[in-house]
Amino acid sequence: MANAGAYARVTDLVSSQAARSSAATTINTTSDVDITGCTVTFTVSNSSIVALVWSVADFNITAFTSQTAVSVTLYVDGAAQTGSSIWIPTANSQRNTIPGFWQLSLASGSHTVKLMSRLSAANLTASATQNNCAIGLLLLTQ
Repeated sequence: MANAGAYARVTDLVSSQAARSSAATTINTTSDVDITGCTVTFTVSNSSIVALVWSVADFNITAFTSQTAVSVTLYVDGAAQTGSSIWIPTANSQRNTIPGFWQLSLASGSHTVKLMSRLSAANLTASATQNNCAIGLLLLTQ
């Protein structure tokens, strides 16, 4: 892709990958927790690839005691990427979908991308709902 700001041509597409949550995931800690099923592993043979990664993470809130941020972070090869998506629920039994988008440069080799979530304080329980969380990516030549 000659100009990162330009739309990619179909011929720039190297591969596409996607995964969807296979079970509900309970989030009740300030440490990152894998969102079950939202992990993709792939191999890149080109030396410079741009990955456009999108996500949706759907949460139900239970055990609410005070306002706490629920965040979703993309991890690539074990490293957290900048630009977490955040939602601050205001009551028990709320439900919300948190979208995310990242643009990454990848070298050749094997890569694993996954969604993880955490709370800003451990004073509520959030459940990432089964089948309603997903990650997708397009791999494009750079």
